[in-house]
Amino acid sequence: MRHQKQANGQDGTNHTSTPSPQRRNLLLTPWKSYRPAMCKAMVQENRLGAMLDAAAVQCDELMCQLVLVQQMDYGAAWETALGQFLLPQAGSDSTSQNQPDPPGTSA
Repeated sequence: MRHQKQANGQDGTNHTSTPSPQRRNLLLTPWKSYRPAMCKAMVQENRLGAMLDAAAVQCDELMCQLVLVQQMDYGAAWETALGQFLLPQAGSDSTSQNQPDPPGTSA
């Protein structure tokens, strides 16, 4: 466990407090493409920034979990994260989505 703390420079309380603009943009692009109604609604409700931040933090935390805790290869972890956060979910109707549903939000 000590090696993991040194590897990410954190004490395990919060891996990422401020998501990078690059991560936010990476998440926003498919949201606009596959869930345009959801994005429009979030902009109108002034929630888009907060939702992007939350999803980016979850993506970063998933990467830390996969790479540091589960010792997964970085490339494989990145593919897993892409699959969970960027790709449209099967059977989702882009016009009927009101909120993003990245994994790990059921808590």
